[in-house]
Amino acid sequence: MGVAHPGRCWGWGARLATMTYRSRRRGAPRAALAGLVLVLALGCTQPSPDPPTASPAVSGDRVQELMLTVAEMPGGTWEAGGPVSSDGFGQTICGVNTEPVTPEAVKLSRRTRPDGVEVSQTVRSIGPDAARQVLDALARAIPDCARDTRTVNGQTITYEVEPLASASPGVVAFTQTSVGGAFVGLSGAQAYFVRDGYLVAFSEIGADPAEAADLLHGLVAAVEAK
Repeated sequence: MGVAHPGRCWGWGARLATMTYRSRRRGAPRAALAGLVLVLALGCTQPSPDPPTASPAVSGDRVQELMLTVAEMPGGTWEAGGPVSSDGFGQTICGVNTEPVTPEAVKLSRRTRPDGVEVSQTVRSIGPDAARQVLDALARAIPDCARDTRTVNGQTITYEVEPLASASPGVVAFTQTSVGGAFVGLSGAQAYFVRDGYLVAFSEIGADPAEAADLLHGLVAAVEAK
């Protein structure tokens, strides 16, 4: 279970007040969720206290290079979705802390499509060893993690977690659907992988379930081509 970190998560999320989400329940309207949106999409949670400094074997320049531009985004026409952040943030998924050490650099971008689909990308320089450890831990945890619970701004949210088949080896992909607490029915998919020693993650909201796997696969392939 994670606890929302007000300094690193909510400060960034408040600058994304225009970000919207769409429930995959039939007929449910899209809701504007200022602040909470980043938590639900990327699960901003407090990292372990006083984490050690990451290995210096990574470069902030390469972090930026691995970020997809609007023109490089697959699956339709995309637009920049607001400010990006260079602040780090932790996320705990099924007991796995995706930021076990303090990153030397973190980049985050958000892209939107006219049909309401939204994609966020993060690239973390936490060192090649830590990045691989996170990916391996997720690969072990996700298949046995039917539900995940987080506390967000004092509210407990329960998610159903399901592995998502990926055509790319070395990618851990899964869906999360809120089934308890706030925003029941909100659903999205995430993919994690390691590229050149960096931990890369994509999170999508709003795609039809049938499209989510293909979209994530295209996003991963675009980064692997860089």
